[in-house]
Amino acid sequence: FQLKPRDPKLEDLRTEFVGVDEGLKLSLTASKAQLPPMVAASQAKVINLLGAIPHGLLSYSRDIPDLVETSTNFAIVATEKASVQISTSQRSSVWTRMLWAARWIESIASLAGGKSSHNTPYPGWKPNLASPLLKQAQNVFQRLHGTTPKPKAIHAGLECGIIGGKYPGIDMISLGPDIKNPHSPD
Repeated sequence: FQLKPRDPKLEDLRTEFVGVDEGLKLSLTASKAQLPPMVAASQAKVINLLGAIPHGLLSYSRDIPDLVETSTNFAIVATEKASVQISTSQRSSVWTRMLWAARWIESIASLAGGKSSHNTPYPGWKPNLASPLLKQAQNVFQRLHGTTPKPKAIHAGLECGIIGGKYPGIDMISLGPDIKNPHSPD
């Protein structure tokens, strides 16, 4: 069996995104770049590197069902005269998993002949579902509103990561609004 690849057509992409993005449109325009195109070997290396770097969900929490624990994403791809700089962002509620994700990308860059550097990471925070403060907040909410709120966790940066880094072991909870369709034109 030999797969004969072909470039995807717009209809292929519409089929892939059924139920996700029904209004998918594709348009191509001529580049107005100030730089000359890369030589073919450099183009191939950059395209292969971009294809090898993970993007999106890496692992779910073992403690909270359906909660993304660790992810990575492309932030910026900048082309200069003699280099291409690829910036990525890793997030995790578990510090060692965030380091693992960053080192994974570092390894891929090294295999492609690239160099890697790290900025100060945004610390994660692993919620404590057995927190006495959480139980107290639930009891107060129950007394005021007649229902007991269910604790939820989200995969996002919170100040709790910074505070917990300065005061290890502190008991803390985060209260926030319901947010519908974040990072969306809706």
